[in-house]
Amino acid sequence: MSEQPEALICAELLETHGLDAGSTCRTDAAAELRRLHAANKDCVDHFNALMAERNDLLAVLKGFLDYVRNEQMSTDGAVTYSTTAINHWAFLARAAIAKATGAA
Repeated sequence: MSEQPEALICAELLETHGLDAGSTCRTDAAAELRRLHAANKDCVDHFNALMAERNDLLAVLKGFLDYVRNEQMSTDGAVTYSTTAINHWAFLARAAIAKATGAA
């Protein structure tokens, strides 16, 4: 079984098989299949990059929420938060957002 994507197999078949193989119409269709395959690959690559950045943002958010929960659970009614800890989480969030938006 071929590991070549179906779009590229179809493009090759359009150009090389059949009674009118190599005709302008078939050549144009094959070129369009190849172009669409490349565009689709770019979309998948960008999507995967966004998912990785999403995971960074979610990790920062989870860390901050865990910090808040732990602070609330460790006090006897009076909740105080460390400015240093909040600044740390804000710094990580800003860095993750900058990376995700390309501002890094």
